[in-house]
Amino acid sequence: MSANPTCSAALEASLPEDMLPLLDFAKRHGVFSFHYEDTIGSTNDLAHALFESGCPNGLVVLANGQSSGRGSKGRQWYSPYGLNIYMTIVLRPEGLQISKASIINLMASLTVARAINMFTGLSAWPKWPNDIYVSGKKIAGILCESIISNGYVKGLFIGIGVNVNQRTFPANLTDSASSVFLQTGIAHERGGLIIDILNMFRMYYRLLLSKDSQLIIDRWSDMSKTINAKVCINSLTVKYSGTVIGVDSVGRLVIKSDSGELSTVLEGEVSHVISH
Repeated sequence: MSANPTCSAALEASLPEDMLPLLDFAKRHGVFSFHYEDTIGSTNDLAHALFESGCPNGLVVLANGQSSGRGSKGRQWYSPYGLNIYMTIVLRPEGLQISKASIINLMASLTVARAINMFTGLSAWPKWPNDIYVSGKKIAGILCESIISNGYVKGLFIGIGVNVNQRTFPANLTDSASSVFLQTGIAHERGGLIIDILNMFRMYYRLLLSKDSQLIIDRWSDMSKTINAKVCINSLTVKYSGTVIGVDSVGRLVIKSDSGELSTVLEGEVSHVISH
């Protein structure tokens, strides 16, 4: 994975002060490049457009605010200006089979959870398939999108939203969402956390492209409180309930019902019956 770092004077002039460490990071590592916008509709939407225009592999699209931020299942991602991380990593994988597509969510949520913990000292954990929780509340989310051709992933867009310095939430999110600030009482530099996310991402992305993707599943399973939890899952066509006993080799959740029947779930909305 390689990219030509974008370290222009224009980028330096436009980045918020707490993201300036990204300039030195790009110069020293030469893996990721950055495209910054002060306010846009959605980093994922812009990432798709930049991909079509030929942007380099490893481009990271950043914004200080989003007017139309997107979460999973078409939900809006609340994106107040100047407080949080809104970013999308653009990738042009070589040889990534579509059979590994479900593991991408696990890789991304594992990456962000571990980076948050390393940077803040919190105990964040990934909830299947694409959320990150702390103390029973969502602190970050992932939106993975891809371009598929002839059974291979040709374009990959890893959208990441992390609630960093947000102090208040709308009434409809107060009971379900939190932030690094609310959990620690300390304002954090977003640039440092982005760097930790990218360093962690690079490590797990290499595993995804290799034959060691099982290690991603194992580490995700060790960290996630979804494993061994009693859950209800609403998929597009079926409702499941039971105890999660693991994740299979392609990233599907394995559920054991109260009657002992095993089911594998590729997608769905997971609710923990017993809160962690």
